[in-house]
Amino acid sequence: MALCRCGATSAENQFYIGGADQTNVLKGVTGKALNNEVGQEVEVKTGGDQAEDGRALGGIINVVTKSGGNTFHGGGFFYYDSAKLQADQKLTAQDSVTAKMRVVDYARRDFGVDAGGYVLKDRLWFFGAYDRIELPSQISRVESNDYVSADTRFPRESTTSLDSCKLTLNLQGGSSLVASILS
Repeated sequence: MALCRCGATSAENQFYIGGADQTNVLKGVTGKALNNEVGQEVEVKTGGDQAEDGRALGGIINVVTKSGGNTFHGGGFFYYDSAKLQADQKLTAQDSVTAKMRVVDYARRDFGVDAGGYVLKDRLWFFGAYDRIELPSQISRVESNDYVSADTRFPRESTTSLDSCKLTLNLQGGSSLVASILS
């Protein structure tokens, strides 16, 4: 995120998920990839901070996570993108920024589900979400050289799974106890 206050850089922001600090201490960016289905809202503070936010010199970004409730709810999604759905790339050696290589073929599949509800009505709620991102792709050289042709393709694949679960226990007196796992 490029949020910053006057006199602060974007690396001085603080990132929270459900109130828990997720800021990468080395680079000052968010330290956790997050399943988008987990977020209920995003709070952004740029001034007038409370005392508990005293470590943030820049903006404060907090993702409020979804909870279960007294009714069952859920959903699913599927996103697809591929090189076939985009215009042809016309690259030269001057356009390459990573060792004169380019992505020549890829497909991105991003799919997942989420569900929430109750274990004990008015007392214990759950929410869970799963997101899988598959990115099979191939790379090749921008221009041929003595050793490798520009037509030679090399695999470059990745798969990411983002899952989370949250339990909320309603305690006496309007307080609650929350346990979350984000992996």
